[in-house]
Amino acid sequence: MFGKPLTSLAFPVLKNPWAQDIAKRATFRKAGSNHHRNKIEISSILLKLAAAMMAAFVDSICVVIIARGKLSLNGNLEGLRNIH
Repeated sequence: MFGKPLTSLAFPVLKNPWAQDIAKRATFRKAGSNHHRNKIEISSILLKLAAAMMAAFVDSICVVIIARGKLSLNGNLEGLRNIH
């Protein structure tokens, strides 16, 4: 298993430098078997990214994650900010 920096697979990078640093530490993991080499565990990354954004009080995000094709996420974290 190995990891790639989140910033190489997702963009745009968060506006806040502190949040950018957290996002850079988050990594994608590729699963181990030959048949599932391209399987990417996305959920943990999205949780880390959401946590970084909440901490940095970033209101909105538009991330394009390049996995086996494209998965595009558009969201507003205003609701998440109010939970904690």
